[in-house]
Amino acid sequence: MRILILASDTFASCYYLCKILEKYHDNIIEIVCTYRPLAKKRGKWLRRKFSESGFRYFFVRAVMRLTLGFCDRIYSKLGIMKFFKLSRMARTLGIKISYCSNFNSLEFINKFSANRPDYLISCCIAQKLKADVLRLAKKNPINVHAAPLPKYGGIAPTVWAMANKEKEVAVTIHIMHEDLDTGDILLQEYMPMKKGQSLFSLGLQQVIVGQRLFLEALERLEERTIKPKKQDLSKKSYFSHPGPAQIKQLREAGFSLLRFRDVINWIKSAPCFPDTGYDLRA
Repeated sequence: MRILILASDTFASCYYLCKILEKYHDNIIEIVCTYRPLAKKRGKWLRRKFSESGFRYFFVRAVMRLTLGFCDRIYSKLGIMKFFKLSRMARTLGIKISYCSNFNSLEFINKFSANRPDYLISCCIAQKLKADVLRLAKKNPINVHAAPLPKYGGIAPTVWAMANKEKEVAVTIHIMHEDLDTGDILLQEYMPMKKGQSLFSLGLQQVIVGQRLFLEALERLEERTIKPKKQDLSKKSYFSHPGPAQIKQLREAGFSLLRFRDVINWIKSAPCFPDTGYDLRA
């Protein structure tokens, strides 16, 4: 089995993919991460993100990203086998990692056309993959989405679910189609939402469930013991970037964005590989 992973180099991808990397690191031909914006473009990128989401949502996401990024650097220097960045996890497990700004580019497609994987795994990439990219997979391209598809396709589904006062959320592993979040469902698991929960406490529950489902889906696809289920697209809903209005609705519904104990729980729950024998300082 040969696996190609397309992902963002973030803590979310790190959590979602950790079990696949731990079990199948010898089967992964490469992990290709999206580029972070260059320094000269970062100001424009930050202004765009700020304008899309407003100060409060932008700020709490920045706090989490900076805090967990700092932890990753400290743990790396100390040789602690816990990870908050996908790139360090990959290097520790001896997996080739590279970067690409556009997965739909002819350069990217040509690179893997002669070296096609059996499975293409997408995680948190914020890019719509065209059919030519999805066809690189000999068997299936698969993705994780933190929502009960066909409902809540698109961006930041948990924020929208909280703003809309839903009673539950889900994690879905699905086969990818060119139309976003419409592919056949492989596995799906629901979890309740309760008033008083924060976005990041619920998000931690979702990634812990997601890492288990991601691994199970891949195992069962290879064993041919899973039957994909078509989505009822008559029930489809799709959402774009949440803005300040949705953050206000979320808080009025009895939820919050981030609590101090959420940061502690994310740090405690970081992926760790105590028994691999790899040298963290390599």
